[in-house]
Amino acid sequence: MRLVSFTSDPEYDTPAVLKRYAERFGANSNQWSFLTGNKKEIRQLAVNDFKFVVVEKKPEEREVPEDLFIHSTWFVLVDAKGQVRGWTDREGQLHAYFDSEDPDARARILNAIPQLLREK
Repeated sequence: MRLVSFTSDPEYDTPAVLKRYAERFGANSNQWSFLTGNKKEIRQLAVNDFKFVVVEKKPEEREVPEDLFIHSTWFVLVDAKGQVRGWTDREGQLHAYFDSEDPDARARILNAIPQLLREK
């Protein structure tokens, strides 16, 4: 299992900036990757593949200078084939997206991971 975070601001988030961010949070680079790249390709991945929201804020809408974007803050499970996946609860409801601000999301993600790892 790996964690992958990708930037919503590739013009600012260079590899060096993301490295400092990872160090600030004590991220183990063998388990957690921070990605940047071409703005158009990142947006396509975020919006088309993951169904995330990424909207640039107009300067007059920014509360602080660093407040550049409205973006999703969700965790998504992705299987070994690169497909967005989730887990099924006891009632048969499929869950693939997890709110990073929900304190119970971590437990639900940790319960979902073994389901995916059992697959061949």
